[in-house]
Amino acid sequence: MRWAAAAVLLAAVAPGPAAAADDDEAFDVTEIIIDKAMAGLQLAAILGPREALGDSGRRDAGFARWPWADGEHGYALPADGLPGGKRLVWRLSAETGDLQDLDSVRERIEILVEGSWRYGVSAAVDAIGDRRLWSADLLWRPAQGPYGIVRAGGGPRVLIDDRDHESGFGLVYDVELYPVQPVIVGLRGEFGWLDDEASIRLRAQAGISLWHVEIYGGWDALAIGLAEASGPYAGARLRW
Repeated sequence: MRWAAAAVLLAAVAPGPAAAADDDEAFDVTEIIIDKAMAGLQLAAILGPREALGDSGRRDAGFARWPWADGEHGYALPADGLPGGKRLVWRLSAETGDLQDLDSVRERIEILVEGSWRYGVSAAVDAIGDRRLWSADLLWRPAQGPYGIVRAGGGPRVLIDDRDHESGFGLVYDVELYPVQPVIVGLRGEFGWLDDEASIRLRAQAGISLWHVEIYGGWDALAIGLAEASGPYAGARLRW
């Protein structure tokens, strides 16, 4: 009798087919809203900078010999800009900084190679104490112009220390601005994971371009899982 009463009670409170259908419909609507919001953010990240930089998205672009070279504004040039503009460029960066939360020095080396066809590749290694964070990215320039370059892409990540290693994938969104000669401003975000832990990295920097060399400084914030660290850094870049 007790079991029968329990069965009747469960039948009374359990959602019927109509209620279940309503829940499914509500879930579908929420999923559609989230998908549309993400698609809108992706379009804004491309179309917004493209509009701001006056980039049609179709024109080819070469590069000045270095930012502000030959009286040109910035680094990326339209196809009808500087005759003989470079079609393939390299950038080598070396920097050192202090991750205050870890009480550790961070050193970084990065190389970037990109061409006038709007694609490029980069590779970097960060030395943080006894740890090494390796990364490699395939990059696309969705927006570019005399006042700035936007790069987006992603690639593998590997974190190695004396005891173990973690691997994963990261997405990159990088903005490089040339407001006034010889100033260069950089903003960068990386979002991904290493094994089963989320990773986020945010960087902001400013520097000056002197011939083929850029001297810069900024702030670096890194979070992997529950571990967080941030601090200042300074470095130099060679472009050719």
